[in-house]
Amino acid sequence: MQTNYAVSTKSIIPNTVLMVRPNAFRPNEQTAKDNSFQAPLDIVNANTSKISEDAKREFDDMVSTLRRNDINVEVFESEEKNTPDSVFPNNWLS
Repeated sequence: MQTNYAVSTKSIIPNTVLMVRPNAFRPNEQTAKDNSFQAPLDIVNANTSKISEDAKREFDDMVSTLRRNDINVEVFESEEKNTPDSVFPNNWLS
């Protein structure tokens, strides 16, 4: 007898995601020194305002896309201005 996995797994697929808006997004100079996932960036000369605005625009576009596709999005948002790592949900939930 064949099981219909599409029906049986549908109930475990989440319909809501948590996303953290990158209000203070910028490279973190403290972690960039020993984090191989961060590309080298001249913090002094970098246009961190543009980096932050680009990240916010991309974030808002993704939230809109998810919502248009009937996915609930819970948006967390930091009010702090010096928190480049606030975009990581583990920093909110731990």
